[in-house]
Amino acid sequence: MCEYMVTSLWNPSKVSVDSFLLNNGHSYHVAHLVGILEYILETRYFPSTSSSSFYFLTFIRRRQWIRYLGLLLVVGGQIVRSLAMIHASHSFSHHIAYKKKDDHSLVTTGIYAYSRHPSYAGFFWWAVGTQLLLGNSFATFAFALFLWRWFFARIGEEERLLVRFFGDEYVKYREKVLSGLPLLR
Repeated sequence: MCEYMVTSLWNPSKVSVDSFLLNNGHSYHVAHLVGILEYILETRYFPSTSSSSFYFLTFIRRRQWIRYLGLLLVVGGQIVRSLAMIHASHSFSHHIAYKKKDDHSLVTTGIYAYSRHPSYAGFFWWAVGTQLLLGNSFATFAFALFLWRWFFARIGEEERLLVRFFGDEYVKYREKVLSGLPLLR
């Protein structure tokens, strides 16, 4: 809902059903289903984590502070993503732009001064945080791995286009500012 609200308020020309992020492909829905199923199965069949013999599966559920970390990542990730969408305004899109539009500008200030891809970083940390908050060991690692791989490919494709659109200006920016994702300069 935040995704849709931010888009409608700061980028109304790009509001669509896609602004709800419900059309992100099959993998997106499978990931959420896995997270929900893990939570349901663990709470149903392993409600007492202190007596469970499945240490790996209940590792996160044993440590309450990890759930608080999850909540912090969810809130922080959402704030970072929303700030990125707000600051980029008309230059933000849910789809990669393969052609530079006349009003397309390189945004390097605000939150973009600290992360080249704050929208992706915010989404990544939000998604990982949701699984920590639920106490999902398997889904936390799966979300982190698959999202990282997806963003690695998407950022690579997007940055090739940004170099084509903005040339040396983008190359210099990329040299100074990190992506915002772990292990991805």
